[in-house]
Amino acid sequence: MIKDPGKEFSSGSETPDEAVQIKKYGNRRLYSSSEARFVTMEEIGALVRSGRKIRVTDANTEKDITAEILTQILLEGGRAQHFPVELLEQMIRLNEETLKGFWENYLHQSLNMFLGVQKEMEQFYKSLKNPFLAAWKNSSEPGDRDRERNKEESTKSAPPSSKSKKK
Repeated sequence: MIKDPGKEFSSGSETPDEAVQIKKYGNRRLYSSSEARFVTMEEIGALVRSGRKIRVTDANTEKDITAEILTQILLEGGRAQHFPVELLEQMIRLNEETLKGFWENYLHQSLNMFLGVQKEMEQFYKSLKNPFLAAWKNSSEPGDRDRERNKEESTKSAPPSSKSKKK
């Protein structure tokens, strides 16, 4: 069980901004060189959720396989159910370069748009004043607005004063 992934992985030489180095061996085991121990996919997911960066390489080829591991964590976390079967079938049918270009552009733009809208909504809600509270503060008694309206109407319909007739 993971207690605090940020602290658990902090004894290595990397800073929080540097990526935690992990090697994947042929037996599918993942080894954190900074911690000198094997780690689980759940621990890697917790690291990423806590804001840490990771870099996973194949132990034999030194190829960067971070994207593959992160995708696997996403899919094993039950998030695959969010993808329609038709979309998954089309992804399989597309060639690798076409699919790569599509996902890089689409997901990058979609995520940026989502985060932008989310930030705007947070700012909007922070700037709002509670309209119910404002209405209550402006009228301390239930009939205040009616009295104000009647006062305005009476000044409009009142005959002109004698001062306004003199020139």
